[in-house]
Amino acid sequence: MTRVLVVGAGAFGGWTALHLLRRGAKVTLADAYGPGNSRSSSGDETRILRCAYVDRIYAEMTRRALEIWLESERAWNERLFFRTGVIRLQGENDSDGRAFVQTLRDAGVAYRELDAKDASERFPQFRFDDLRWILEEPDAGMLRARRGCDAVVRAFVAEGGTFERRRILPDDRLDYDIVVWACGPWLNKLFGVPVESTRQEVAYLGAPAGDARFDETRMPCWIDDSAAGTDRAYYYGTPGNDWRGMKIGDNAYGEAFDPDTGSRFVRPETLAGIFEYAAMRFPALAGAPAVETRVCQYELTPDKHLILDRHPADSRFWIVGGGSGHGYKLGPAVGEMTAAMALGERGVEPLFRLDRFNL
Repeated sequence: MTRVLVVGAGAFGGWTALHLLRRGAKVTLADAYGPGNSRSSSGDETRILRCAYVDRIYAEMTRRALEIWLESERAWNERLFFRTGVIRLQGENDSDGRAFVQTLRDAGVAYRELDAKDASERFPQFRFDDLRWILEEPDAGMLRARRGCDAVVRAFVAEGGTFERRRILPDDRLDYDIVVWACGPWLNKLFGVPVESTRQEVAYLGAPAGDARFDETRMPCWIDDSAAGTDRAYYYGTPGNDWRGMKIGDNAYGEAFDPDTGSRFVRPETLAGIFEYAAMRFPALAGAPAVETRVCQYELTPDKHLILDRHPADSRFWIVGGGSGHGYKLGPAVGEMTAAMALGERGVEPLFRLDRFNL
């Protein structure tokens, strides 16, 4: 029996461990801080699941991931996905929006193109009159992030896997046939691969008392692409869930950040920008308080594509990461792909190879 160690119990590591176990391997999953912990790129409460990409491979991976998310929900009797729909707000520079439409069409994913009037009738929480058009993915939505990581690890253990909370380093004695390093923002520290950890700040805004328009039952997830080509902040958000406020964050890449020791307190100037934007885009939230704040991080590769490849210095080692702020939803598909590669059932996808960085 193939003995495998997976290091990192976030979205990529947890799903990889589960898929390896189901393919017959003997798998140990280890994480220094625990699945979905607050230092990880898979922490916090929610993530957006959408197929709108320039690169079709991600649309197809997202669709496969959603199939697995929904199968797992039923098997585990645990709600992890909310079909809220996702809208992308398009301004004057809408070249990416047009590319998204082409990808969705080619991949057979349902979408709608709305003008400001139609969008206002469907989503009255928003102000749309400054936009050219709005792209809607009605079957997309929101995932529970931290809870999803925990659910995957619980399923992994229930099916016979071993989970250990401990720190593992590449120079430790590792008596395994395969070691998968799904360490997110720690990959650069451990291996020197080009993954930059950046500081990303988000807030949860409290809706007016008794106002349910900003909950997951009535509001879509959203990404404001109208900031493209401008010097404005690039905001996105998810509706309130678990009685938490509407999440809103700046998608622009922050400064370099240490996931172990970096401060997790949101800066006043960030909150001021969020409040100003919310008052403009969501009139009913003018003056709304921040009921929670979080500092997360992205793990950016230079080209924003994933890394799923064997390490050139040790044939037992596989490097899995580079989510670059969009990877969480892909976890089930990444895990399935990585398990198949590590066990020799398929080759490495060229787009995700390490040698593209000329290391």
